[in-house]
Amino acid sequence: MAADRDPFANSIIEHDLVEPGIVLKWLIAVMLALVLFSALGPLLARLGLGRLPGDIRVTVGGCTWYLPIASTLVASALLSLVVWSLR
Repeated sequence: MAADRDPFANSIIEHDLVEPGIVLKWLIAVMLALVLFSALGPLLARLGLGRLPGDIRVTVGGCTWYLPIASTLVASALLSLVVWSLR
């Protein structure tokens, strides 16, 4: 019967395709990156990141939302160049 089946019987973790601790490591890395970018936000804004063409800012009422698409691409390219040059 369908009621007797385990809904997680075919999950990725159960089949050992993903190590159980790797998900926690990624979560910690993402949270640290968010904290770092939040702390560096004012400095990056002074350098011009966040105001490039392609960055979207929406203000509704008193709330402002940023979607820095172009700045993210530039930062990713610069970080990739730095990592590549250190090899």
